[in-house]
Amino acid sequence: MEKVSSTSITKENIAYALVEIIKRKDFESITITEIAEEANVGRVTVYRNFSSKEAILKYYFDIFAKRFKIPAEHITSTDDSYYGAIIHVLNALKRNRGFIKRIIEANITSVVLDYIDEQYIRMFESRGKDYSPFIPYLYSGAVFNLARRWVCTGCEATVDEVADAIFTASHGRKYQKISQ
Repeated sequence: MEKVSSTSITKENIAYALVEIIKRKDFESITITEIAEEANVGRVTVYRNFSSKEAILKYYFDIFAKRFKIPAEHITSTDDSYYGAIIHVLNALKRNRGFIKRIIEANITSVVLDYIDEQYIRMFESRGKDYSPFIPYLYSGAVFNLARRWVCTGCEATVDEVADAIFTASHGRKYQKISQ
């Protein structure tokens, strides 16, 4: 079992506190003092762990991302594994659509897009292959806009419909499950 440090617990408490405040108040008007009070820590503790509200929010996104890590069976280059990864992420987005909608309503989507950009850049760099520096932004922008649109329409389209659209756009053809 992984040992959890008191610093990481404190950071998580601060991040969760900010998210709770976002549910009831505009992001721009939230103060560090309010976050500290909600987290039951001092302002100094918040500043010791984070440089800004945006940094706290990005830390929360890290926590959020760990909750819906793509299972190992979806991290291969087959059509089925790619489609499975899409389905996995879309289900996580759907389960968390209330929070995502609040982020959109709070007009802090630029923090979300910056976070997604960073994740795609890291992913492409980890592959160790040459690629255009624009490619991570192509993917992150597409994912961001698709997720935003889908959540704003109440996730009316089914997960499969959205997954099919993503697969078709990225592969230039429809997904066909490989029979076993």
